[in-house]
Amino acid sequence: MAEQSCSQLLPVLIPAISGLLGTALGGLITYKVQKNIETIKTEQQKKALTAAFYGEIYSILQLTKTRQYFEMIYKILENINANDYYPPHEHFLTVNIKGYFEVYYNNTEHIGELDPDISPLITNFYVNIFSLLEDMTTEPADAFRLAIFVSNDYETRKNTYTDNLRRNLTNDLLILYKTIELGENICKNLSIRYGYKHRPVFDNLDYLRKMMSKFADIEKNYMGSDLHN
Repeated sequence: MAEQSCSQLLPVLIPAISGLLGTALGGLITYKVQKNIETIKTEQQKKALTAAFYGEIYSILQLTKTRQYFEMIYKILENINANDYYPPHEHFLTVNIKGYFEVYYNNTEHIGELDPDISPLITNFYVNIFSLLEDMTTEPADAFRLAIFVSNDYETRKNTYTDNLRRNLTNDLLILYKTIELGENICKNLSIRYGYKHRPVFDNLDYLRKMMSKFADIEKNYMGSDLHN
């Protein structure tokens, strides 16, 4: 009797089980297809964002070279060292920061989505750039204002101002060198990884390093360590 009941149920159960398996398999296939589509979309977005950062960093390097920012700081330091003074004024540069950094400002929350070995380098590059711009748009006025609080004596104020400005610009020259070096490395690595056509903007970093070596503070504090690591 039991065998007869089973034989009667089989024609009903087999289609039902087949239907369930078909639904499950169809759902799995749909999930995998959707997952693959999302993975491809994410990868495409990452590549597009990487290309955008490459372009902006490369442009910043070109602008730095064209406007000779490194040489500008270098010549100011030469002037200070030759005269032991520099005429105080408001600032060296006036810059509309957002006009030059649209990719960064529009994608700061997405930098972590880039290749894990590249994203911290890009963050460091922009931190350096903004630090330099802050100095270039506030010096030498800041150095002069600080000197005013040191003493009422003119010569003391003058010497303090000159020393502060010399020290700040010496540090800025080092930061700018490191930023140029970092930017070149980022662009070179990305060009190899993603097949961008690339030509170094600063193809002679030794030239910049030799310029820096003329300033004792940089040579003493950095030339034997940071720049050679």
